[in-house]
Amino acid sequence: MKEMVGPILQLQGVTKSFGGLRVCDDLYLNVLIGPNGADKATLLNLVTGLLQMDSGGLCFKGTDITKTRVYARAQFGMARSFQITAPFQGFTVQENVSLAVQATLGSGYRFCNRAGSAPA
Repeated sequence: MKEMVGPILQLQGVTKSFGGLRVCDDLYLNVLIGPNGADKATLLNLVTGLLQMDSGGLCFKGTDITKTRVYARAQFGMARSFQITAPFQGFTVQENVSLAVQATLGSGYRFCNRAGSAPA
């Protein structure tokens, strides 16, 4: 069993105003920073929807998004990137980036389809 470590940084009841505009109102935040195996990535995967929670819930701007799909959470700005990438080993940097751009533009990896199955 992993040893539970408390938050390294805590904000408790923080309030801040600029003139008459209150920008933080009774804010509480715990920040967990830990070594490998401390489940930081698991937490990010739960927030971004890559993993489903066993229990509990997640609200964004007052709306329950616990069952919201990954792509919809990404539209809210909740997305993650991965440290380890898997480029094609024999490709140049430009060729790998070109494939990534091609995928984001919707043409994806059609080069893997059978000949004749792509639209003309």
